[in-house]
Amino acid sequence: MKKKTIITSITIISLIIISYLFFSHNADSTQIGIRINNKASSFYIVTVDNGVLDSSELRGKIIILTSFATWCPSCKLEAELLAAVYQKYKDKEVVFLTISIDPGDTKEKIQQFKAEQNTPWYYADTIGGAEIMQKFFLTELEITYIINKKGIITYKDNITTSSSILDRKINEQL
Repeated sequence: MKKKTIITSITIISLIIISYLFFSHNADSTQIGIRINNKASSFYIVTVDNGVLDSSELRGKIIILTSFATWCPSCKLEAELLAAVYQKYKDKEVVFLTISIDPGDTKEKIQQFKAEQNTPWYYADTIGGAEIMQKFFLTELEITYIINKKGIITYKDNITTSSSILDRKINEQL
């Protein structure tokens, strides 16, 4: 009787282990997070133009997400670099999102920045971009993420991103 109970227990435990290994290996095991190869968190933003963007609507597109402040000199340089890349990819499946991390940046200041820098993509202030700021830890200037068409983070930095690097990274994913 003891032998039969032991064999049954071993069989059940073995089936549980085999099932776990089979299903966990075949499931989408990509973790949600902010590191490269993590699945990007879902998000929505309210743009300074009062539009609403939901990440679920952006699936199938490459997302370039950056942080900035209107008063930041290097952010102006980065905007100039991004503008060149934006012009190249604006008619492709690439979406640019820039979030101000400065609570003092009003919608009006951001719209003025957009006009002066000739950067016509989506911008949000700290109110409209609050959720994305929290989920992507956008607490510093010049953080850049690239999220691929499948929603996976493929690039991250916290420096002024050169247009050549950004161009190459986007091109690799198209």
